[in-house]
Amino acid sequence: MNLVFLADVTDPFGRNHLILAATCILLIIALSILVAKSKIKFSTLINIMLILWVCSETTKLIGNMEYLLSDGSTIEIIKYQAKEGVSIVRAFYPRTQLPFHLCSIQPLFILVVKLSKNEKLKDTLLKFIFPTATLGAVIAILVGTVGGDFTDPHVYEYFFFHASLTIFAISIVTKKQITITLKSHLQTLLMIFLMFVGSIWLNSILSDTGAKSSGLYTNFFYSMKPPLEGLPVLNLNNGWFAYFFTIVGIGLFAITLLQLPFIIKSLKKDKQNIE
Repeated sequence: MNLVFLADVTDPFGRNHLILAATCILLIIALSILVAKSKIKFSTLINIMLILWVCSETTKLIGNMEYLLSDGSTIEIIKYQAKEGVSIVRAFYPRTQLPFHLCSIQPLFILVVKLSKNEKLKDTLLKFIFPTATLGAVIAILVGTVGGDFTDPHVYEYFFFHASLTIFAISIVTKKQITITLKSHLQTLLMIFLMFVGSIWLNSILSDTGAKSSGLYTNFFYSMKPPLEGLPVLNLNNGWFAYFFTIVGIGLFAITLLQLPFIIKSLKKDKQNIE
């Protein structure tokens, strides 16, 4: 898929993907407005998001578990059919499905916010979740790495989980849970940069480096290669270092752009207090 407008119906950027993406964007806009205007408590939103997370991870677990067979092949458990002379060696969860992407780790932070009594920690995490979950989830919806096969339950899990995460992240601001300042913004940038660099080590630990099969490599945070082939700008055409600085630069710029109005408002307020 070198040209996204030539994608097949079920491919990323194909017809089905565009339908799902448009549906998610409409849901995000409508439900974000509804949440902002309603009297629903933020603690209730946390509980809803955690329930959706459990449902999402359960769907992924059931749909992606595989068998290693005695003939050396692997197959998804839900597609397994017994064959004479071939036995099941073990069941396993593919390393590529572990919840270590930027969006999939956000519910872990949300869980900490719910359980922790450390107000400073909760404030720091919420200030991190707002920009990174908003941008990360929206980008995931727009890129749609899972494609758009309407017969695949994982497709619905992927799109509607990211839509739910976006709505929750936006509610952090609309429910006035945080005050974004220049200091908190710089802290968020540092955190996401360190996590991105850390993902390089994580991917190296979890991958069979030197193997030819792409299934033996993980790509969490997309720090090792782009999420899809044929993307403009985000590609390996000029090597990995060019890709690394490009994706880091885009990420930091996007987070800054999203938070800039809040930072300006905070600076103006501080100036007024001084005067």
